[in-house]
Amino acid sequence: MELQILKREFSFEKDGKITLLPDPESSWTPQKVKEHYTQAHPELINATIGEPKISNDKITYVFSQQTGTKG
Repeated sequence: MELQILKREFSFEKDGKITLLPDPESSWTPQKVKEHYTQAHPELINATIGEPKISNDKITYVFSQQTGTKG
C-alpha cells in the first residue's frame, strides 16, 4: 500500500466566477487559510467552509459566501 499526500486548494465564487486559491501553508487549518485570504478577499470574512471534495490528487475546500439582508 502506498501513502499519497493530497494537495489542497481552496475556492470561492464571486460574480459568477470561480476563484482558485493555492494552499499558503499545508499545516494551517482551513479556517486559518480563510482568515489569511480575507486580507485580499474581504468577501470571505463571513464565508462558511464546505466539506472537502476529493478528486484525483487534490482536496478542494469551497468557501461559500453568506448572503443576508440588512434591517
